[in-house]
Amino acid sequence: ARLQAQFVVDNPDELGYSERGLSLYLRSKEQGSGCGFTAEEAEYAMQHVQVDWKEQAARRVAIMLKYGEQSYSKNEVVYNLVNYEWFTEEDAIYGAEQNGLK
Repeated sequence: ARLQAQFVVDNPDELGYSERGLSLYLRSKEQGSGCGFTAEEAEYAMQHVQVDWKEQAARRVAIMLKYGEQSYSKNEVVYNLVNYEWFTEEDAIYGAEQNGLK
């Protein structure tokens, strides 16, 4: 689980995950959208993964802006990341600003 978590956060082609989002991804058993690890395995991975959550937020925003069907304001991006993707407000603001939203 730790190796999978590290692979996901280091892979620039991945979406960018919040801490809660990555934990849910590791535990999800849905075909094609998770790894199916136990809660204990996911918890161990989360305690040992080396990740910059701000950079994960920036990656998520970049994907939103690239593939979104609408243009987003900074406030909309921050709202979405905090309320739907479980990023902290600080990380969400960083992600938005790193992608040119002021």
